[in-house]
Amino acid sequence: MGDIAYDLEGKGGKRGDDFMNAIQTFAASIPYMISPGNHETYNNFSNVNMRFKMPLFAQTQNHYYSYNIGNMHFATIDLDLVILYPELMQYMAAWLENDLKEANANRDQRPWIIVYTHRPLYCSKPGNDDCDNNAARYQIIEDIINKYKVDLYVSGHVHAYERMLPVYRASVQNFQHKANDQYYRKIFNPEAPIYIMHGKAGHDGDKEDKKLYTQKPYSVLLNTKYSYLAVHSFNNTHLSVENYDSDEEKILDHFYLIKDMENYSHLPYYHDKMKVEDTIPITSENEENGEVEVIEVDVFVQGFLPLKE
Repeated sequence: MGDIAYDLEGKGGKRGDDFMNAIQTFAASIPYMISPGNHETYNNFSNVNMRFKMPLFAQTQNHYYSYNIGNMHFATIDLDLVILYPELMQYMAAWLENDLKEANANRDQRPWIIVYTHRPLYCSKPGNDDCDNNAARYQIIEDIINKYKVDLYVSGHVHAYERMLPVYRASVQNFQHKANDQYYRKIFNPEAPIYIMHGKAGHDGDKEDKKLYTQKPYSVLLNTKYSYLAVHSFNNTHLSVENYDSDEEKILDHFYLIKDMENYSHLPYYHDKMKVEDTIPITSENEENGEVEVIEVDVFVQGFLPLKE
């Protein structure tokens, strides 16, 4: 999600070469899908565009594109492009609307829609221009992703991890959860996207960013440890997100996004076979006292079968 290698052009391009060699072991067999950020703008994005060619490259040069994996649809946009060239916002926004309109109409095949980019729309860091102004600055983008019921908006840029509640125009929107679920580990049927800012994947030397700060009312959890994010689609009703400590491989945050069967009542699935058969345990360190916490979430393992191709 941007700031690749910090920076690709460093040391006359050697830093970029070293980075490409480092990711080769997995990028040779697993798609490595990038989204440019402010550290890729050097020389009009020339270095990142020489090294990566994403879908629609001939038309958009890595700045926006989409793809499908299983029952998930991913779309990415580049807000740093429109910082440099504001006149291009109308074209990127029109593309995003058309893409998400089609994806939303195809929920029977792919019920999960995820948008990712470098710049956050929501975050809490005091005095940070992105955290203070991006939601209003890019309101056209927020309106589109809210209109087409995007499930997750994942970003980076600010050097911390922060998870928001379902929010639209800076207000928490309706969703269901259990009364004793302090950290909102299970979010049912949200009426707005969930925003996740994950900007602490590997940048070193950021001592000032190691301090926690006051969270905004729609923020659930904040940490400043180096970490990575994992998203898993268990089926058409349960999506999990986990934030892992890069050094100790322990879970720093996790939650489930759950859509009830009623949300899919119009789809041709085998509802008569639906039953809860098992639970999935997740172990994490309690944020307050360091104790190990085990939670379970019901997983529908029968009945909600995907349509045959």
